[in-house]
Amino acid sequence: MSKKFDLIKWQIENIRGTAIAGKNETIGETAKKDIQEQWVNNHVEAIINTVLAMRQSWKETAEPRFTEYQNNYTHIKTLYDLDNLIKSMSEQEFCKKVLGITITQSNFWRYKMLNDMVKAFTEYQKENGFNSDREAMIDWAQKCNLSQFEEDIVGRVNNVGLATIQNLRMCLGIDTVKPDVHIINALKKIGLGNEVEICELISELTGYKCIELDQIFWHWDRNFNKK
Repeated sequence: MSKKFDLIKWQIENIRGTAIAGKNETIGETAKKDIQEQWVNNHVEAIINTVLAMRQSWKETAEPRFTEYQNNYTHIKTLYDLDNLIKSMSEQEFCKKVLGITITQSNFWRYKMLNDMVKAFTEYQKENGFNSDREAMIDWAQKCNLSQFEEDIVGRVNNVGLATIQNLRMCLGIDTVKPDVHIINALKKIGLGNEVEICELISELTGYKCIELDQIFWHWDRNFNKK
């Protein structure tokens, strides 16, 4: 096992043992509890969670709004239920009452994203013959091709990026990561901060020279984009 890999393992264990400011527990203990918590109660909440989580602080802003939704809309069990809820009120009323957001103009991007996601999964269910929209969403989460996520049914939705897709997949039970600013910063601190360091680590783990990996990745991507 390479020295760099051993170093990264040591750094992760060191991070896990770090005490959290203001709490009588370590980062590792908190992380363990967080992954054991049920983030959402159903697949519909996975979409609401994702739409609310984007581009705002989770703890301070998004989580209170999501918790309010969970408390008030336990009867929303399917995408059909959600679609009917959306259609039952104006855009401004829905954003205020359901998402906890006051808007002053129409075509609010979160509202549009929500509608587009519901439409995308409804079509995915019909096209693939699933008996329920839950089955369709789980199937999507398992098969989503991240290397071509821009062509994905969710990836094609306006304002959706890799972090959004990963948030949704995590809420649907997939063991993966969401590359938000905190994850990116943490990886930089343990030596995985840029492409050079990542390739150097791959080189040590696989035995291929970095210059060979450089050419492998270059030709692979060039060939891929020609298809």
